[in-house]
Amino acid sequence: MKLALALLVALQPLLDRAAAYVEQYKHDFALVISDEDYTQRLSGRAASRAARQRRTRAEMLFTWMADEQAWLTVRNVLSVDRRAVADSQVRCNELLSGSVNDRYHTTTPRPPSADSSAASASLIAGSA
Repeated sequence: MKLALALLVALQPLLDRAAAYVEQYKHDFALVISDEDYTQRLSGRAASRAARQRRTRAEMLFTWMADEQAWLTVRNVLSVDRRAVADSQVRCNELLSGSVNDRYHTTTPRPPSADSSAASASLIAGSA
């Protein structure tokens, strides 16, 4: 029993630092946007009847949805085979149109607003 207590006391500073790291990570990475250049290749019988490859350029959005207490990943395709995808930029702009501090850095749970729930549902449906 004394050994277990001594180990717990010795581990507490490490656990405190790990908890602080996780909290800082959650704050620092609440919104990350990256670029993606992706080539899709088709093989097999269907490859002889269709284009064998496609190239897409996209933005990847990783964000903490504070109202929903969940992470959201959105892949916004900007172009396919170097042809722009209509309204692709508008979809991401709609997500980012609110207050960044309000939307992404809230730490206290609150019920989702009708606007944020509708915007989240629309983004999730559109990115499937």
